[in-house]
Amino acid sequence: MNKYIPKKEDFMQYVKERCATVNEKFELHEKVASDKYDAWVLNGWKDGLGNKIGNWKGKVVSNLQYFKSKSAKPQDNNGAIV
Repeated sequence: MNKYIPKKEDFMQYVKERCATVNEKFELHEKVASDKYDAWVLNGWKDGLGNKIGNWKGKVVSNLQYFKSKSAKPQDNNGAIV
């Protein structure tokens, strides 16, 4: 694994910490954050615009609103956003 890519456990722990600092429930955003991590890994640790992710913690902070908006969308039984 690329040395610049954090372990998923570390990534999710940081998301949990950030949620706590902005009074958000981590459990509501856990799946979306996990899916985002997986997408970035599959994309070679690049964001959706194709930019390399250097400061992943900063990227988490800037994506909290994204996690929140995606978490609020209704999902089907398989977890897909409908």
